[in-house]
Amino acid sequence: MAITSGVLRIEGPVLARHLGPGSDLRIMPQPGSRCAPLSTIPASRLVCEMERRARMAVARDEGRCAKAGRREKELHMLANAAVTTMLPVIDMARARTFYERCLGLTPSGLRPDGKFIYEVGGSTLALFPKPEGTKAEHTAISFRVPDIAAGIAGLKKTGVVFEDYDFPGFKTVDHVCVLGAEKAAWFKDTEGNLLCIHEDIA
Repeated sequence: MAITSGVLRIEGPVLARHLGPGSDLRIMPQPGSRCAPLSTIPASRLVCEMERRARMAVARDEGRCAKAGRREKELHMLANAAVTTMLPVIDMARARTFYERCLGLTPSGLRPDGKFIYEVGGSTLALFPKPEGTKAEHTAISFRVPDIAAGIAGLKKTGVVFEDYDFPGFKTVDHVCVLGAEKAAWFKDTEGNLLCIHEDIA
């Protein structure tokens, strides 16, 4: 707090020790204000009022910071959440045979809502009954493997049939397409879902 030509100026925390005991201050209106200068106010009363307002401002700021922290936490609430991939199947028994015997997944069990669960590499794969099957043409799930050639050879032995593509800018050689930083190969399950195995190369 500073006093210049009878005008009170706030320059940081308002503290009573900045004023002498019993001092008076003349408060001038803001430039352009139509109000006349206020009468002289005891410094002790003025300081108490301004300290009260300062505490209120600090409390408001702390409240805003707390709300901002909660919003930030809400925005990242799924960052560490476990992921479940849902795949529709027409015939659950047939699908289970494929995923367990051809892909080698270990079953975790049937859920009360009809889903059948597999735990795969820290994630969850859930098969759910859907009489009309899938209409999706995109890759539903991709399994990362250390050696794609070995992965293809192993899966072929279990009966998996790999897809081949020959489009401009997208062509498979020995079932494998190189896509930037990875090699990928696609196949379908018995229910029409498009699956993939991929190997990171970069």
